[in-house]
Amino acid sequence: MDWKKEFKELMFSDSSTLDDIDKAFVVKQNNMPKALYKYRSFDKEGWSLKNLENDTVWLSLPEDFNDPYDCSFCINIDGLVSGKNQVQYLVDELGFDISPDVITKINLLPDPLDAFLNLFLEGESNKEEKVEVIKNLIAKRDLMLKEKFNKTLKSTSKVTCFSENHLSILMWSHYADYHKGFCIEYDMSKQSEKDLFSRLTYPVIYGDELYDATSTIKKINDGKAFLGMQLPTLMKSSEWKYEREWRLIAPFNIMAANNTFKTPVPIRVYLGARIDSNDEIKIRNICDRKGIKVVKVRISPDEFRLTEHHS
Repeated sequence: MDWKKEFKELMFSDSSTLDDIDKAFVVKQNNMPKALYKYRSFDKEGWSLKNLENDTVWLSLPEDFNDPYDCSFCINIDGLVSGKNQVQYLVDELGFDISPDVITKINLLPDPLDAFLNLFLEGESNKEEKVEVIKNLIAKRDLMLKEKFNKTLKSTSKVTCFSENHLSILMWSHYADYHKGFCIEYDMSKQSEKDLFSRLTYPVIYGDELYDATSTIKKINDGKAFLGMQLPTLMKSSEWKYEREWRLIAPFNIMAANNTFKTPVPIRVYLGARIDSNDEIKIRNICDRKGIKVVKVRISPDEFRLTEHHS
């Protein structure tokens, strides 16, 4: 079995136990890369340099990320909303003058929604138009609920991203200001499964389908704690697979707003091939004080490849 699939099933299945979760952490730790890399650009506020100086990373809300599908999931509203609730929703939206006693009797039937529609459409000459109105109302409600659930996750999880690859041409372009930024290397071989930085860092799982969170939300609504709602923060489209991404995630509002998180002391910093000389001096000064090695990245003149130049 692919180790990520094993990790996912142990960690996030509906039936996961505490023992399963402990096993999942072991599986993850056994497959942790020796190093993880953080691409950085120089921002006006100087946060990237402050993070390097203070051994921290900045955790952001997924709603601010460049991928509109980041931390998204799908749900089957029919699997969450009972016929009883659907009846009340339609009564409220359509403004029917139906007594509470009638609604109570309808809700006692095996299919309250079907019973309500039969009552509502009885003797109607424009039955098809009425059905279309109801379908549009339900579709509107469904979309509203889906957007609400997705927005809640994206506004409560705090995430920062790493990669297994420090010489990706695309990632230097996308996340390090077109090769004018830098990349920080963290030694993960010295991190145990109990270290908080390692424990909260997970592999991104790539695929072609959104995570179906219907059963997970049911469990949450039933008052059962479940890690399944963390899974969408780790799932991305296969089109992003080249990033070989890992994520540090602080879920469910355990941190106030966007914030910093303590990291191990970096072991290397890679300077972009187009880094400004003044920015390079700033990086080297910090690294000299902290005893961090500095490596210059160069663009190969003969092929599509980045190379390291140790100085």
